[in-house]
Amino acid sequence: MHRDALFLGLLRLAAAHFWAPPAYSADRRSGQRGPGNAAKGIADLAYYDKWLVGAEFVAFLDVQPTAHIRSLIFSLPCKGRRGLVYQVKDLVMVPIGVASVCRVTLWLGGRYRRRRYGVAQFKQAILGISTMTTSCLAGERPRLSPLLSAPYIPPITSDVVIDLSHWQAPVDFARAKSAGIAAVILKATQGSNWIDVTFAQRFAAATASGLLVGAYHFLDDSPPELQVENFLSVAEGCSVLALDAEANAIGGTVTVAQAAEAAGRLNMATGSLPLVYINRYGPDQRGTGLPNNVLSRCPLWLPAYSSRPVCPPGWSEWALWQHTDGNVGSDVVPVAGIGRCDRSRFAGTIADLVTWWRQPQL
Repeated sequence: MHRDALFLGLLRLAAAHFWAPPAYSADRRSGQRGPGNAAKGIADLAYYDKWLVGAEFVAFLDVQPTAHIRSLIFSLPCKGRRGLVYQVKDLVMVPIGVASVCRVTLWLGGRYRRRRYGVAQFKQAILGISTMTTSCLAGERPRLSPLLSAPYIPPITSDVVIDLSHWQAPVDFARAKSAGIAAVILKATQGSNWIDVTFAQRFAAATASGLLVGAYHFLDDSPPELQVENFLSVAEGCSVLALDAEANAIGGTVTVAQAAEAAGRLNMATGSLPLVYINRYGPDQRGTGLPNNVLSRCPLWLPAYSSRPVCPPGWSEWALWQHTDGNVGSDVVPVAGIGRCDRSRFAGTIADLVTWWRQPQL
């Protein structure tokens, strides 16, 4: 395969195959839409003869980060029309099993005679017409779980996990522990700037009571990069980090693509994939964007208030099944020291839960 074609294919993969259709806000200077969440800083391009950092991509590749692949990507400069040149400046690849999350930073160079033209050409180069997929790099297409209609019921479950936000008050974690609760996942943040003011105190109190403690972030439609920064500013260091991808009644609802970008960025920041809270039909209740290559590699936290916990497309089993919100669902009973709240079953024994909590995985 011609090397320039491969590089154009990589750009295409990073922008178009990248977890989402274009969702970048309209470029205020050129009046054109950007290439999606795959690039940032496009509006800041200027008339320069020198090199400048022009874009950063975060993409999923079905290939391990071998030295050969890294060398191949670094060796692929590409030239555009009217002297526009872009070349790989930095590359970070984090393994996920037999695949990887890849972050590519480009250097842009050349003279832009008109700002609007330079921006437009860069967008065109990124979106391109290449039809390359991950099969060109890995020799095969991503493997996804088939659509399922049968519930997943493991042979052993443990109904010992609750999740709380500031709405549940007051709380007594010692009583909850005595009543058999083993773990609690606390709301830490929402969107790009909201922080649950009860998180820090409750994290300390739950830990002191001997509970396993995790943190979750409620996703909205703001930039995933800012949401991850907000989440980690509060919850970094928690062994269990969860992303809540559901409909948002008071603001913009996250898309599957944005949830996947947030999961990828969390993986790059922490070295672990997050727990993903998502129902059978996705945040828009239509299943748009499912299955998703990145999310399907994350352990699933499934909300399903019936006796049939059916997984979303991309998963065949859940790690946690939220079976009640304290008012509807199965086995609806108040939790001692807490009252009515969300409660989840773990797929395994309590001993399995303790081990899993140290390093959550599928």
